[in-house]
Amino acid sequence: MINSSGKRHPPKQETAPMTLNFLGKTYAANLPEVAQVPTSQTGKYRGATLTFTAARVSPRSNLQLSYRGVRYSY
Repeated sequence: MINSSGKRHPPKQETAPMTLNFLGKTYAANLPEVAQVPTSQTGKYRGATLTFTAARVSPRSNLQLSYRGVRYSY
């Protein structure tokens, strides 16, 4: 890809999942999948017609929660 100054951008690399740290323990981020769903709503911004999308988040069934070492489910 070439930017407005004519320089090439390096190709995008796959990124590793985000890791979180809390009280000295390392966790992998468990992010939900978000899908864009088209809607029938339209609008105008500065004369241009826009179509809107809604976000649909899939539920996380494999979520394991614990509070002070006791596991529970949501």
